[in-house]
Amino acid sequence: MIIMAVLHQWKAFCEVMGMTELLNDPRFKKINDRVKNRYQLVEIIENWIAQCGSDEQVISLLEEARIPVAPVLTLKEAMEHPHLIERGTVRTVTERGFGAFQMPGMPLRFSEYENDLDLQAPYLGEHNREVLGSLLAYSDAQMEALEKNGVIVAETIPEEYATAQ
Repeated sequence: MIIMAVLHQWKAFCEVMGMTELLNDPRFKKINDRVKNRYQLVEIIENWIAQCGSDEQVISLLEEARIPVAPVLTLKEAMEHPHLIERGTVRTVTERGFGAFQMPGMPLRFSEYENDLDLQAPYLGEHNREVLGSLLAYSDAQMEALEKNGVIVAETIPEEYATAQ
């Protein structure tokens, strides 16, 4: 993935490709023009990449020019990528009934954002009584009537998972 969100990145990209003539090409002069003519631009870029020899060479050239670039990974590649594992993008989650397993986490980091959110999914209806009773002030009798009439349902949580975290 190559990002050219601002003009100086587009200029640097054309220089790296050795195609500065694209800067004055009316099809690509402004960002709206590049979007409108993206299929022709993609073809030009793909041809340049094919001539570079390797993805690593392309990434190296673009990083040197300070153009944001990253390989697009398959899920398997991402889950096994040492950098993504090290920075916590690949998370180990423990789910009641399934145990521990790895899954993709949040790839972005923000200073005011908790990165390790609890991703445990509730059972169907697990919080019915909490929501209806505490938040909506339903009585036990009202909630039992809703359950009896099939208005609300709740899965039975196996005892061994009821308190597991």
